[in-house]
Amino acid sequence: MIDDPHIKRVLGREAWESAIHARKFRRILEKLRPEEAKGVPGGELELSEELLSLLQKEVTVKYTEMLQHIRSSWVFQKNGMLSWNLMDQAMEKMKHIAHFAEDIGGNGFSPKLEPGTIEMGSNIGNAIEGAIERVKKSRGRHMRLRKDSELIMHAGMVINLDLTIQQEQYQKEELQDTLKNKLKK
Repeated sequence: MIDDPHIKRVLGREAWESAIHARKFRRILEKLRPEEAKGVPGGELELSEELLSLLQKEVTVKYTEMLQHIRSSWVFQKNGMLSWNLMDQAMEKMKHIAHFAEDIGGNGFSPKLEPGTIEMGSNIGNAIEGAIERVKKSRGRHMRLRKDSELIMHAGMVINLDLTIQQEQYQKEELQDTLKNKLKK
């Protein structure tokens, strides 16, 4: 009933995020025995060092992207809603960090929040275009990771990755609309 593409995406996002959370809770409920409910989480998975390293790299990429969005929203704050759209992107990256960090923490390790290189440009169009390219690259990496034979053996990780991939599609569309609307002005 709504024509606004942003509102449609937000409502769609809320629907699929809720469905995925329900899927995660159902999975946990099905596998949780009463004696496990009294224990402390952590260390249940036994991931290879290679997969843990890959997950840590994803935490680093997402942390860097989050900081990039925060920096851009600060630098371009005079652009009003464009700046807020970039801050919203930072919030999405925080969700992604949580998805990957949850799997690292579940193995008894603390994820490291170490930033990569932050771009220091002063053109908002370039910043948005860079964000679009980064989210496309991340989504491509995650689509390939989704086929990893070790990852597939861990249903919780698959659920988190599925959610991340859907969120990245949402982000790409939001950023593309943000850029399109910026170019109209």
